[in-house]
Amino acid sequence: LHLLAFTKRLIALRREHTIFRGQRFFDGVTRATGLPDAWWFRRDGFKLTQRDWQRDDLRSFGLFLNGQAPSYFGVHGEVIRDDSWLLIFNAESEEVTFRLPARRFGVRWELELSTAEPDLEAGAFHVSPRGDLVAASHSVTLLKQVGR
Repeated sequence: LHLLAFTKRLIALRREHTIFRGQRFFDGVTRATGLPDAWWFRRDGFKLTQRDWQRDDLRSFGLFLNGQAPSYFGVHGEVIRDDSWLLIFNAESEEVTFRLPARRFGVRWELELSTAEPDLEAGAFHVSPRGDLVAASHSVTLLKQVGR
């Protein structure tokens, strides 16, 4: 896949999903869904702590984006919902195995795109809650929640 085609995929994702065009900053506050709008996690699938954030060697982590949190509003004030997502960031020089967060964040996740393997089509593989995902070195992997 050429860089142009991959870039078109990114632009289409942003256009199609309001969560990537935020009208406000995420604040991590738990919403009516029982989950925060954004939640940072470690390789073991558990929440990043203050101590984790202060580590000099923190080079891989994940981010849950809650598309069901009432964070976005239409032109008439109506709440806009979106899909929920996991972003896996790995800035390490080797691949890293991530354990996905617990089932309450999503019952099944499918690949949307990977910077390490830009030719992989959306849906190329699925990962279950608390399942493992191998993230290539220097990559970002985007997973979409399927099913609730």
